[in-house]
Amino acid sequence: EGGAEDNERMHIWNLALLDEGTNKSYKNSIFSVKRAFVINKEMGLHCKLKDNGTVGIDENRAIAFIPPCTKHVFMKYYTKDANNLLVWSKPDAETYLSDIESKLEDFLN
Repeated sequence: EGGAEDNERMHIWNLALLDEGTNKSYKNSIFSVKRAFVINKEMGLHCKLKDNGTVGIDENRAIAFIPPCTKHVFMKYYTKDANNLLVWSKPDAETYLSDIESKLEDFLN
């Protein structure tokens, strides 16, 4: 299934917390490229987007913290059937939103 519609891109289900450098470094790349950035950053490596759209390692960048839920989004932790690692689909987003809501339930009631 496809990704979020244009009017859904800024919904909480389509947002993940990353440091500014990482967030800006992968520009408007597809989910699989963003996923590679997060995986490499988690391993202590720093990525850069090459001119051909692939991910390269940048040896001159500082380490950044990846919040657990952000890592879970890119590892498809919230996805019931994580067979497609190339896109963040609407069902992925809806399951992520459901998890957020369940975690906040005690605070909102």
